[in-house]
Amino acid sequence: MKNTQLWLIGANTQINLQNPSESFYLKPPLEGLTGLPDIRVAQGNNVGKDGGWTGNPLFEARFISAVVQIANESVAVVEQRRRELATLLAEHNLTLKYVTEGGSIYTTKVKVLRAPAPLEQLLTRVVYKINLKADDPLLYDYDSSGGPLVATLPVYQANGGFEIPFEFPLIIEGGGEISTVDNAGTSTVAPIITLYGPLHDPIIVNQTTNQQMQILAELSPTDVLVMNTALETITLNGLDVYYLKAEGSEFITIGAGTNYMYLQSDNSGDAGYAEIQYNSGYIGT
Repeated sequence: MKNTQLWLIGANTQINLQNPSESFYLKPPLEGLTGLPDIRVAQGNNVGKDGGWTGNPLFEARFISAVVQIANESVAVVEQRRRELATLLAEHNLTLKYVTEGGSIYTTKVKVLRAPAPLEQLLTRVVYKINLKADDPLLYDYDSSGGPLVATLPVYQANGGFEIPFEFPLIIEGGGEISTVDNAGTSTVAPIITLYGPLHDPIIVNQTTNQQMQILAELSPTDVLVMNTALETITLNGLDVYYLKAEGSEFITIGAGTNYMYLQSDNSGDAGYAEIQYNSGYIGT
């Protein structure tokens, strides 16, 4: 695990748990970051005949465990590093950044469950067993800023046009271009979609996943509407407006690979646009 790094990032500080220059050493095994999270399924026996049935599998939360040693010839340095790590772990809600031996970088949000560190006779060393829980089973790409990717969708100008509402499969005719949103991962992810006015009854379409979302509202140039697809919430200027979701609409996801998406407004002259914020996602590394 020479090149493996495991960062815990809090509100005001961060620690690399594999940083010998700061007296932190990540020891094997590192659990929960390779392979799949636990899987749960509904299952039962067929009534009156052989065999049984099994429902669709769902992933549990991801549990991560790391063994970390703080070691230095100075007892004072060990105590100082213990205080720094304990202060960070006490935040409970942290971001974990995982750098693999091959240089790939992933991130996820974690909560601290336990972090025992028994004090032994040798005071120049202390070993932590840090247990974390990531409620989201996916791991996400981590760019240089640590933030999400952002794709911008202008209002699509379709010369041939189409009527709203519509049925899939949707065929776009006429001019203009459909935007591409690339998820370099292997798993479907839930983006945050922000609409900026002016827009009239805007609708966002992901042709790749056969999903559409329409908001029954007229957005002025100062209005900002945010759809958090993971939480399934819709807010307009900070207020809950879930009731504006049109019948038959669903929260749009970003599938693995290239997604073909666009934004449509009832007024083709609207200059509003949508921002799609997401990170590429992986169920295993």
